[in-house]
Order: sequence, then C-alpha cells, then structure tokens
Amino acid sequence: MSSQVHVRDSDNLNVPSDQASGITNGYKTDIQVYPSTSACSFGSFTIVDIKPMNVFVESVVLNFNVSAISGITGGTPYLLPACFWCSRIDLCINDTVIDSFVDTSIFWAHQLFSLSDEQRSITNYGMGIYNSTSQMNGLASTTSDYFVELWALFRQTHVPICFPTHNIQLRIYMKSLSDVFVANGGTGTASATINSCSAIVKQTRMTSQEVSNWVSNIQKIPRHLRFYETRYQIISQPSGVSNGQYLLTSLSGASCDFLCFAIRAGSTGVNLIQYTALSNFDILDAGGQSLTGGSQVSAARNNRLHSKYFTNTTYLVENSNNNVYCFAFSHDPVISNNLAPSNENFYRFTGGESLKITYTSSLANAVEIFVFATCRSALSMSPSKVTKISI
Repeated sequence: MSSQVHVRDSDNLNVPSDQASGITNGYKTDIQVYPSTSACSFGSFTIVDIKPMNVFVESVVLNFNVSAISGITGGTPYLLPACFWCSRIDLCINDTVIDSFVDTSIFWAHQLFSLSDEQRSITNYGMGIYNSTSQMNGLASTTSDYFVELWALFRQTHVPICFPTHNIQLRIYMKSLSDVFVANGGTGTASATINSCSAIVKQTRMTSQEVSNWVSNIQKIPRHLRFYETRYQIISQPSGVSNGQYLLTSLSGASCDFLCFAIRAGSTGVNLIQYTALSNFDILDAGGQSLTGGSQVSAARNNRLHSKYFTNTTYLVENSNNNVYCFAFSHDPVISNNLAPSNENFYRFTGGESLKITYTSSLANAVEIFVFATCRSALSMSPSKVTKISI
C-alpha cells in the first residue's frame, strides 16, 4: 500500500491530505425563509424574491402550506405530489430567466437522479408519495406542509451572491385545483386554500476575505459556473396509429446529457404519474441513423437494464405504471446532474433528430408524449448582469 501525504489541518492535526479539505473556518451554513410577495392560490401566478448577500446558495425548496380538502364526501381523495401543482417555474437571476421547470421535469429529476432510493424516498415524502394513496390522502385530510426541492443549478454548483444585481426570483405559475385533485371514489366539488408559499434556502455565508476575493475576481473577468439546464417538449399524437416518428425540435442546438420520455393519456390527474407502455423506441440523427447503438430499445431492456445503467434508483421497476423511457449520452447522468463535471460525454443536437416509437398496438385514444432532457449550460456572472450560456 502506497504511503499517504499528511498535512496539518485547521486543528493542528497531522492527517492524510484527503481529510484536511473542508469548509474554511469562519463559514456558516444556515437556512433562510423567503415568503412569496403576494398571496398564492391554485390557478394563480406568484413570485418569490430571494435576496441574500455574501452567500453561496446551495438549495432552494418551495414550501406550500395548504388547508384540508373540503367539499368531498366519501372515498380517499388526495392532491397529486406538490411538484405537479405548478405548470411552470421560471428561475431568474437579475431578471434573466436562467432555467424553467415544469411539473414532470421536477418529478422525474428526483426519481431518476437521486443518489439513492433513500434520498428519493425522503423527497417524495415531503411533496407527497406518488404511489401511496394513503399518505397523499393523509396530507390532504388536514392542514399540511408540502416541500418541493427544485432540481436546479444550485444542486450542481454553489452560486455566489455578492452583488445586489444578483438577486434570485422564482416566478411560479400555479395550476387550477381541478387539475391536481383526485377524487378517488369521493363525490362533490373540492376546495382547498394555499395558506402560504415560501422558498426555503440553504446557504453558506462567506467570510469577509472570500467576499473580497469574489468581488475582486468578478470585477476583473466574468466567472462561469457549469450546470445542466432543463429542456422539454410535449408532442400530441392522435389515435389510430401503431408507430410514430417525432422531431425533437426543443433540443436543436443543445448539448444533451440525458433524455427521457413517457406516453400519457393527458396532463391532469393521475395521467401525470401513470404512463402508457410501448413496444420499443429509438433516437435517430438527422440522417435516420440510430443514436442508441444501432438497435431499437425494447421496454424490457429499458426497465431492467437502462434503469441500472442510467439511474441509481428503482423507480423504473417499482411500479407497472412507471413507463418512463430513457437514454444517456454521458457516462453517468446521475453524477452529471448532481455535480455538472466538465468531463462527461454528450451529444450535440444539430436539428433534424427524432424520436421513433412503436406502440404495443394501434392507439385507441389520443395521447401526448412528454420529453425531458438535461443539457450542458453555464452561468456567466459579472457585477452588472448574469446570463446563461449554452455549451
């Protein structure tokens, strides 16, 4: 066994070098709560302004406090997991939209990119466990808190906030209650009130020396922080076909790390968490050549092998309705979407690429195909502005 290099750490202990790294003495991690600027309700638009100073922002979690559902008799009614309550969330820095998230992209990111099933379970418990009617009904039966962590650049890089112009804003577009309420045997007209909406921000306060260094460096030259942005596309498919080929227009020009999709009967209620199985699929370049390796990907291969290659969780196999089909162009999309390293592979979509699907039979009803991808980007920060760079 080779000898290790030892160094003196901040406690004056002579330790291996890999134990000497850590947060410099003087840093402090804390959690701040930023309420929405106006009352939040289903079917409305609201804003949360996050205005810390001299901190690294590490995570942002939306917290909704919601009254019990009223107006329903019988059954076990519930609300879908809280990530599905928002039709879109725009993450802005200095009034520039850096990334946009939709209900399904938030949900799938946690199900597929969590480092473990244990981590995923805790997240699901906070926003509503999608496959536990009893837990979701329990939350909806009394005034409850729901927590939705945004799978945003803060998971992949700690964003320094040192200038007043670097304020963060969440623009939240809420769905109507009827879109996310499931009667599940109950009758009547549901009613529920969002009592409050806020952002819970985990942050590390910089030392005065760190603030001085960041300010000095950014004033000299813009600083760049890698992250993976969200791309998505919704494709409508009428009934009466047994296969289809669909242009992936939303990915044109993007350097894609990971792509997944699902077929669903609609965009309300349980359709958002229960997906239709297919026979096989492929991703084709503009010339019609396969990007997945030359052969179509069967449902069995996706569920039993791609779930091992491209995720660290059992989401794809824990439920017969979890028919999400995925392919990664990077070596390890879980690491990519947690750390945004520079050495991961990718595929650059140049235009004309398509998704080819063979259904299990001719479609009896119209469906929609939701496509979600994570793509390489960078944040460019200067004293006066913040912009997004696609790389």
